[in-house]
Amino acid sequence: MFVIALSAISCASTPKTRTPASETALSVAASLEQVRLCSARIWPGFQMDSYRILLMQPSRQRGQFWEPGQALRDLSSEEAKSVQPDGSYNFITNFRGDRAVSVNMERPNAGASAAMSAFKTAFHEGFHFLYQMKAPWAAYFVSADRKPNVDRVEALYSRQMLIHAMKKALLGQQGWGEAVSWWQRWEKTGEAPETRWSDITEGTAYYAELVGSLLAEAGCEISESDLMKRALEQVPSLVDQPQPPEVRRAFVQQYVQTGYQKEGYEIGLLALLALRARGQLVGEAEYKSGRHYVDEMSAASQNADKMRIYAEMRAALLEVRTPVELLLTGVAPAPVVEDQRLRSEIETAFR
Repeated sequence: MFVIALSAISCASTPKTRTPASETALSVAASLEQVRLCSARIWPGFQMDSYRILLMQPSRQRGQFWEPGQALRDLSSEEAKSVQPDGSYNFITNFRGDRAVSVNMERPNAGASAAMSAFKTAFHEGFHFLYQMKAPWAAYFVSADRKPNVDRVEALYSRQMLIHAMKKALLGQQGWGEAVSWWQRWEKTGEAPETRWSDITEGTAYYAELVGSLLAEAGCEISESDLMKRALEQVPSLVDQPQPPEVRRAFVQQYVQTGYQKEGYEIGLLALLALRARGQLVGEAEYKSGRHYVDEMSAASQNADKMRIYAEMRAALLEVRTPVELLLTGVAPAPVVEDQRLRSEIETAFR
């Protein structure tokens, strides 16, 4: 339950009779405003000043607009029609002269209230589109070309075993040596350059989503020890979940066709929580490149200039460390135990 009172942030045109959707929008807006006031607790250097969130009701063609420090405002009917999300959310490149994220409040995630689901979507996608993409470290949204000689079964297997070992180490069930061994084994496959972007951008956003939601629930006054305790309590439900064969096959097919893999979310989350527990969370300072590559690409008029800037973005990606590199570099490896059942399931999914 969100601890901030709905009256703490008003709606500029509140209907006389509040609907469940308007109550949800008020709750989401109140939580966003609350977390904004202590956003630096999430990620050193992080601020929500650039957040613009559209809380939409597609079935009614209605929506409301939240921005920092302002009352929740109803959209005009024309505005609402123009920014309705196609799915759970849309990135809007120009809403009243700036970027915004349009969130579908009618599609809650499983196991979450409508308000918390909308908040998590708004916060996670806003972290991408309204923070990362406006910051100099937007360079890390690019990925390297996929290499044809990578053993994909071994790469995916070692990545998933890395997640399993990291989870156990973070929860105090073993040391970090096994995670180091799986990390080193995965790097030998040659896949690492391809996944750096997801390990950084998706890993940081997944971590920010979790900590932001905890601050929304508990308030900015929560102690660091209690915040970490709540975060660790949620880890088993957020990472290393069993996958039925049909789900694993669908993920593998997507991985083969596009290079997308969900492991970057989980590895980044685990690494950043561990760094936070050690007091070593470096935040924006680690990734700030000093260049606004996205703005440079937008301003470039010649295709050759755009391609040059894109190549420089990709080169910048290779110069920074991923969360797992920040965590495990210098830690001694330890012997590991193979999981033949998991490997067999992954081999089957590739057939």
